[in-house]
Amino acid sequence: MDKFKRASKQHTVYRQKDGKRVPGITGITKYLTNTQVLIQWANKLGLEGVKSSEYVDQLANIGTCLHYLIECDLQAMEPSLGDFTGNQIAQAKQMFTKFEEWKKGRELVTIAMEKPLVSEAYPFGGTGDWYGIEDGKLTYIDFKTSKGCYFEHKVQAVACSKLWEENTGELPSVVKILRVGRSMDEGVEEIVVPEEYRNDMWQIFTSLCRVHDLKEKLDPSYNKNQYKSWRKK
Repeated sequence: MDKFKRASKQHTVYRQKDGKRVPGITGITKYLTNTQVLIQWANKLGLEGVKSSEYVDQLANIGTCLHYLIECDLQAMEPSLGDFTGNQIAQAKQMFTKFEEWKKGRELVTIAMEKPLVSEAYPFGGTGDWYGIEDGKLTYIDFKTSKGCYFEHKVQAVACSKLWEENTGELPSVVKILRVGRSMDEGVEEIVVPEEYRNDMWQIFTSLCRVHDLKEKLDPSYNKNQYKSWRKK
């Protein structure tokens, strides 16, 4: 298992049937991110003498390891943890026990995990975490190891469920985010996206698809070939 598998998901190249390259879901929902909060957080770490990049990398590796343990568990696979440090493995395994507690008493049947899919109706692709049957219902679960669950995470989960519907003809009846913290204080948080809000979230996502398309068309930093054509004029 390459420990950067999870991180590389956001760099997966998605192409529609005609060969057109389209962005991933996180590339679309980045327009919802509150960058001011991120700047304040990085500044706070800097004042404490902590390099934000190193701090993020360490947490990301713990989160990747934890996500991998969950993935292996749900697919009845034996994990190969050689690419992680002892400290990363220890912290991830500690939190994995919280996931096991959450799983008790639930009937989970995996249909697909980490499966790249592409939409032909809209310009985007995505790799969903878990599609399966939970307690008799077709369910999509997005596993998060972030500090919190944010609005863009819910929009991403809805987009993954719609991507599954387009490719299989079946819309998950349950869409949820399972946030497994990276410390024992955080535990496990289960956030079900209410069915009555999903259509509005989908409308937000498809609107952002249009924004992304227009920005790529008009912003030279997004489209270098377009920029070259402008320079020639």
